[in-house]
Amino acid sequence: MVGIVMTRRGFIDASGAASAASLAAIAVPALAVLEASSSARVMGHPMPDGVKLPSTPGRRKRADSVGIAIVGLGGYALNQMMPRFADTERTHIAAIVSGSPDKLRRVGDAYGIPPDARYSYEAYPKIASDKRIDAVWRGGLGDFQPK
Repeated sequence: MVGIVMTRRGFIDASGAASAASLAAIAVPALAVLEASSSARVMGHPMPDGVKLPSTPGRRKRADSVGIAIVGLGGYALNQMMPRFADTERTHIAAIVSGSPDKLRRVGDAYGIPPDARYSYEAYPKIASDKRIDAVWRGGLGDFQPK
């Protein structure tokens, strides 16, 4: 059997880029429809009830930790996934994507995410070129709601 040798970082780079590109492929057509109507805009949901954001950003991660982009800041992302990613030693939340400016600000501040790593759905395709992102975790697409 002929094998392909790939390092963990090489796999993460390749799969992260592929994930971001495939997610951008979904977002770009949806955003093109929105651009056709100047009054349409992608809006996220308000902050879900019962969310407990951290009072201070987590500790600094290792240099080789995997940077995760969280797409969609719904209840499952905020209550389940983000706290778990933040608790691990070898992953960190590198970016967030939401249709809610309030959630981008509140969640970004709570997790210490730099302002330039907080993406609206309109800016969503740009995550594909953000070198801080190694992988993408995507919640349900229910957040893509033209208003």
